Amino acid sequence: MTRSNLDNYYHKAKKEGYAARSIYKLEEIDRRYHILKSGMKVVDLGCHPGSWMQYVSRKVGPKGLVVGVDIQPLAVAQSANTRFIQTDLFNLKADDFRKYAESFDLILSDAAPRTTGVHHADVDKSVAMAEKAFDLARELLKPGGGLVTKVFFGAGTDDLIKKVKIAFKLGKAHKPSASKSKSKEIYLLGMGLK
Repeated sequence: MTRSNLDNYYHKAKKEGYAARSIYKLEEIDRRYHILKSGMKVVDLGCHPGSWMQYVSRKVGPKGLVVGVDIQPLAVAQSANTRFIQTDLFNLKADDFRKYAESFDLILSDAAPRTTGVHHADVDKSVAMAEKAFDLARELLKPGGGLVTKVFFGAGTDDLIKKVKIAFKLGKAHKPSASKSKSKEIYLLGMGLK
């Protein structure tokens, strides 16, 4: 990480014991939309290095469950209420989660492709990842469940937003203040699966 990237959120994460600055994006979304509650069962896609899992496991508590997925290993220790699947997002099936719970309350995805610098290619990969999260949400969520997924804004994003708005009672896009200003990332929220 270059010196210019070592911003306030990075330093705050290190000081507070979180694995990455991305924790503050989730914390802001949670504070604003109240997506996490004690006892919830949550899937965390693209969870490396593990800061979202750290935050979620504390919020859902000992009666809750967090199942994280990433192609890379976790960089944090797991707690008693977390499980981890190391695999490519596109290899996942709903049945991979059913050994942990029959259904879930919330699907989170901070998954992002390795960027190439070719904007349309990066956006296409990001949209495909967000669509995978959306598809898993429709298969795994309880009625009334929620989805929060990162996507790079560009071609295809509007269609995905429309799908989220159709499938959920509330569907919207949100850019947390912890996102870097030059970043093209936004988060799609679907609350209340129909």
